[in-house]
Amino acid sequence: MGVAYLIYVGVHYWRLNGEPDAAVSQTGRGHRLFWEGFVVSATNPKSLAFYAAFFPQFIRVGADITEQLLILCVTFFVIASILTAGYAVLAGNVRRYVTGAATEKVRNRISGTLVIGAGLGLALVRR
Repeated sequence: MGVAYLIYVGVHYWRLNGEPDAAVSQTGRGHRLFWEGFVVSATNPKSLAFYAAFFPQFIRVGADITEQLLILCVTFFVIASILTAGYAVLAGNVRRYVTGAATEKVRNRISGTLVIGAGLGLALVRR
């Protein structure tokens, strides 16, 4: 059953005409997108676990914890902001090369081929 579904999905990708999906191509206002991303990150349990595991390594016992956490948070925020801004600039420059009907069709064909290959590989696996 899973093999047939994977092959069906792969063939479906192959048949797509290359028109960009309307739901994917919507844009929003910058500040709204920022706050949506902030809320998702702030409430992500993996982020909280990361901070709980990462920060204690750099905190000295006996020193003022408020000052240390402030320095760590500001440093982390600045580094993350610079990296994220770099990703945004890179994505903005690359966008013109990876959008459009022709590249969408190529992506659909590659995705379809991979999904069909996964279905065929699953069919050939011996139990």
